Amino acid sequence: MRRLALALSLSLATFGACTVGDAGPDPEPDPDPDPDAVVEISGVVADSATWSGTVKLLADATIASGATVTIAAGTSFTAADGAKLSVEGTLLVAGTAAAPVSMLPEDGAVSWAGMVAENGGSVTVQFATGTDIATVLYCHAGALACVLADVEFEGMGNALIAEGTASIDRSRFVDMANGGVSVRSGGDLTIVDTTMLTSSGDIVVQQGGDL
Repeated sequence: MRRLALALSLSLATFGACTVGDAGPDPEPDPDPDPDAVVEISGVVADSATWSGTVKLLADATIASGATVTIAAGTSFTAADGAKLSVEGTLLVAGTAAAPVSMLPEDGAVSWAGMVAENGGSVTVQFATGTDIATVLYCHAGALACVLADVEFEGMGNALIAEGTASIDRSRFVDMANGGVSVRSGGDLTIVDTTMLTSSGDIVVQQGGDL
């Protein structure tokens, strides 16, 4: 493994558990998120919601078109081994500098697959931290928004794969596999004030598109 460093600045119910997805829709977004809530996710998430407290991705889940999900600041998000969170609607991971969102595999899991912005979907991740993730964000062609801002992840296959329009701002990624950031045909990626450290191969791979 060769160590590479790249700093880029380019203009280029309370106390209870509920299950979202297969078990039914979640209530409307909560204007006052409960820091002690436990939310379990799998299957299709059909309704808009705010997730807070502890969120457990039990298996692959999809936020459906028309649904908006916000993960509140300070939330602990864990995912089953290999589980993926796909977004056909809107996902906002709304951490803050004082209360980032933690995104980790569950205890005993090797890694989780990450977040996927599908055609027509929108994913914005702000002030989040995490480890052991295959791809932090996969941005498919036709996605409406793919944004990583003020995030810090360690131990991943890819930070971002861009087949659509995407951006990375003020972020830090450590310990990536080959192609930590990948731009593919039709992709348009802007990276600003971001640090990338250590890759088993190339840190940036461009196979078309714009960087």
